[in-house]
Formats: sequence, C-alpha cells, structure tokens
Amino acid sequence: MLQFQRDDFPDLHQAAENESIIFFIGAGVSKLYGCLLWDEMAVKLVQELREANIFTYAEQDILLKDVRTNPRKVISICYRKCIDSNCLNIYEKAIKDSVAIKDPDKALKIYKKIFLIKATTHITTNIDLGLKEYVSLIQDAGENIKIYNCMIPHDQERIRQVEYNIFKDRNIIYLHGTIEHIQECVLPVEKYLSHYSENNELLNKLFSKINQIKGIIIFLGYGLNEWDIIERVYKIREFPNHTECVAYLLSPIYTHEVTKFNLEKDYYKSFGVTPIPYIIDEYGYEKINSVLDNLAKAIDKSRPSPYEIISEIEEEGKYVE
Repeated sequence: MLQFQRDDFPDLHQAAENESIIFFIGAGVSKLYGCLLWDEMAVKLVQELREANIFTYAEQDILLKDVRTNPRKVISICYRKCIDSNCLNIYEKAIKDSVAIKDPDKALKIYKKIFLIKATTHITTNIDLGLKEYVSLIQDAGENIKIYNCMIPHDQERIRQVEYNIFKDRNIIYLHGTIEHIQECVLPVEKYLSHYSENNELLNKLFSKINQIKGIIIFLGYGLNEWDIIERVYKIREFPNHTECVAYLLSPIYTHEVTKFNLEKDYYKSFGVTPIPYIIDEYGYEKINSVLDNLAKAIDKSRPSPYEIISEIEEEGKYVE
C-alpha cells in the first residue's frame, strides 16, 4: 500500500511545504459518484442515436466496436451526425445524462479528501458539476475559492484581467468547460484540436503560469492513455535532463496489467511524469479513497506543527536578544 514517505517522494513533500501542489482531476474521480467514463459515454450516445433511428444497425455495430480503442472518435462522429440531422438536442441530453451526479454523498466524500491535501489549484478536464458543488459548500463556510470556466468568454476575460494569475487560493479551473454551457464543452475532436492548438493564447499562457509555480502536479483519475494532457505537462518545463519529475500520475490498474504498466512507466518518466499504480481488483475505483487518505497523512507530517513553528520563533528570538 502506498504510504508516500518522504524518502520515496522528497519532491512531493517539498511541494507540500512550499504549498505548490497542483491537482489535475480526471474522469476516474467523477466515476466514483456515478458519471460515465469516455467509453461508457460513447456507448450511450450510439445507443441513443440508434433508438432515434439516426444510426442504422450496421452503423451502431461498427461504432460500438470502435468504442474501446477510440471513444473520442465515436463521440465526435455522433456529434457531427446530430448536427447533420438537426437533432443536437439528443446529443446534449445524452451528455448531460452521462455526467449527472448519481451519488452526491460520494462526490462530497472524494472532494473532501482531495481538499485536505491543500493544493494551490485544482484543474479539471471533467465537465460535471461535482467539484463546483463541493466548492459552493465550503465557500458558504468562509472559503474564498474562485471558479474559472476556460470555455466561456466571461471567464476568459476574468482570467485576462488578473493576467492569468489564478493558480492560487485553491482556485478551480474547468479546462474543458461544464455542462452548464454544454455547447462549448471540449468533447468532439474538432473542439479538442482547436482547444489544444498552438494558437490558443489563453491555454498557452495558463500553462506557462504553471511553469512559474515550480511545483508538483498530481494527476488523479487519469489513465496512461491521456496523452494530450501528458504532452502539455511535458511542454510546461524545459528540464535540464529527463530525470526531473514534473508530475505524478496516480494510476488505477488491475493485477493483470502490472507487467504492461512496468513496461510503460519508464516511457512516461521521460516526459517528467512518474506513474504510481494502485491495484483496484477488490475495491474498484473506490480504492482512490484510501490512497488519498495516505497521501494526506504523509503530507501533513511533512509540514511543521504549530509547536515546531513557535519553538523556532522562540529560538530565533534568543539570538536577537
């Protein structure tokens, strides 16, 4: 079981002390409270369009076979088909249903654990509102956390007005939009390519700000196949060598995937990303709860206690006298 001891993760503990941890939150987290993963969302879309007689049986069969290997392609085909058939409402309803929060208590539980780690910023590529709803609860308790949706003009202007200095105060950044503005969400490939193009000034400047923080990124709820995000992280830093760790990827795997994982981990380390596996054979995605518990405990130990801080101040006072 992962214990995240300082000897094994010195840079992670240092980032905790410097308050420079950045969380990237992916679909595996939303899965815990009932949202669908990419492949499940693609299946739902195909089936909805088949029931509406927009796809033939043959088209449905072909697309369902493609779901496991390339769900984003299938979602994009469904999106384009809905536009061509003038039934975008079917697409939007299927997406909203796919990311509806089925278990609010589990959403509250997982985000409470994530926020115990006190990251400087929480960035998510999810489009559900679980994170936003949790933040609204703790804001009512006196927290001053701001939420930014990178896909709507209003928030884009807010980001520009503060000169992209939003990586602080545990702020929330929705990188791909939310279902509140589903037309703008980054789901189809055409929107994905535009969003991650070199011409996207907003995104480029946001990621350059991450570089200035010089912290550690923790990927939570992502798989090793999330190449687009990993590539962006690689571009954040110009490392002097390929041994520097920029990010940790907490990766859920099954026991039968261990050999494959071991073959791939060095490949990802060359991009500054260190994958950390945790086995989900018995508890499934729920296993992340105990992983986060251990991470929070380890990082708390890395921070000086109030007694240690007071003792240090008193010790310095002696020398001043």
